[in-house]
Amino acid sequence: MAMFSIADRVGRPFLGPPGIPAEPLKILREAFAKAADDPELIKEAEKAMMEVDYIPADECLKEMQFFFNQPPEVVNEFKKHIKF
Repeated sequence: MAMFSIADRVGRPFLGPPGIPAEPLKILREAFAKAADDPELIKEAEKAMMEVDYIPADECLKEMQFFFNQPPEVVNEFKKHIKF
C-alpha cells in the first residue's frame, strides 16, 4: 500500500535533466514553493476544482527512491495488483 499511495502523495512532480547547476535548481525550487502559496494561484485552482499542494523536492525524492529501490519480489507482487 505504501508503494501504491506514492502517486497520491507526490502527484505530478516537475522534473529537470540531470546535472542542473545548484543555483538555478535552488531558484526553481524556491519559485515552486512561493507559487504554491500565491493566493491568486490558489483562487484559480479552486475555480478549476483543483488543489495546490506543494511537496518539497527532498520529500518527493525520498518517496521516489523508496518506490524504485524495492526488492524484485516486492515489485513482482506489486505488478500483480497494479497495471500501468
